[in-house]
Parts: sequence; C-alpha cells; structure tokens
Amino acid sequence: MAIGKNACNCSSPPLTLSLFDFRRGLGLAIYFSRHARRQMKWRGVSEAEVLSVLDAPDRMEQSIDERSNAYKLVGDRLLKVTYVDEERDVVVITVIEKEHVGG
Repeated sequence: MAIGKNACNCSSPPLTLSLFDFRRGLGLAIYFSRHARRQMKWRGVSEAEVLSVLDAPDRMEQSIDERSNAYKLVGDRLLKVTYVDEERDVVVITVIEKEHVGG
C-alpha cells in the first residue's frame, strides 16, 4: 500500500525546510498525516520537537511497510516518530511519547 504524500490524507501543506538537513540535503518537504497532527496536539509535541527527532535521533529502528521509527529524548520526554522516507519527501505517520526509564 502506498503511503505517499498524495495518499497520506495530510491535513496541512508541507513544511519545506530550507536549512534542515535530513540525511540528503536542503529543501526536503516534511508532510504530517492528519493522525500525526492529532497525536502531536494531544501530547503537546511541537513541529520543532518532531524535526529535532528526525534530524538527530538517539536511536533508529525499522518498522512495518517501509516505515522507520526515530527515538529521541527531548527534555524529559522520550519521543518516537514513525515516518516514511520517500524520494524527496518525508511523511510523518505518528508521534508517540514513550515511557522514559532512567535519568
């Protein structure tokens, strides 16, 4: 099943980052699915926090359907961002706050 930007039911225009280097270079468009936006709102996670996870994750893992999970400790919260890395775009599928153990 295609997850692409046209199939993701994205609720907002892409966030195009002119200075954001996400492994490939400048000008990468970041799309947030409606589900991701809803989860971000419910959990009080900003776009800037999601971008910091994508830019410099503490840990990465492969998920299902060519999705990737990026984890990062942001402040005192462990955030998990699930996304699809496409040819010139990234589609954020969901954002979750995981339980942080340690300190």
